[in-house]
Amino acid sequence: MTKQDNRVFIIDACVLIDYVNVDISVLSRFAKKFGEVTVALDTLVEEVEGLDVASCYRAGISVYEPNADQLEAAGQPKGQLSFHDKLLFLLARDNGWTAITNDVGLTRACREVGISVVRGLRPLIELVKAGDLSRKEAEKSVKMMISANKYLDNWLFMEFRKKVGTRVTKTRKRRRVK
Repeated sequence: MTKQDNRVFIIDACVLIDYVNVDISVLSRFAKKFGEVTVALDTLVEEVEGLDVASCYRAGISVYEPNADQLEAAGQPKGQLSFHDKLLFLLARDNGWTAITNDVGLTRACREVGISVVRGLRPLIELVKAGDLSRKEAEKSVKMMISANKYLDNWLFMEFRKKVGTRVTKTRKRRRVK
């Protein structure tokens, strides 16, 4: 991944919360290297505890205020997506932004219409690959995210290690001798 002029990543609440709980400066470093990171104002205010607009700006994260039409469209009952997921979808679609999410339904909806999507650990992976973050620091962050988020598991940690070039050894179950 390289920085492209005017590239913007819009982050969902769950991924943002993972970084807030561990090290929000990772998103700032990612934004400087690869493109602006933004969050919808409504998502920030309603779903992310411990982070406000001023804190976002200090961390290098932009806050986008959706227009009335986007808010109305996100509020229409349609499909399985929540209001905030529909809002992220609409903002990414309308502005040509890349979505950062781990949500399966949101990922599927984005890909169906050609919206670019990256997973929540991609900022860490790209910073390691670029040499702006050590593998050890990144692995520590991923372990902390896994311990704080019940939806993340050790399989994800092993996949992360593969993507950043850490040698992964498989453990075999021992056979019980009878």
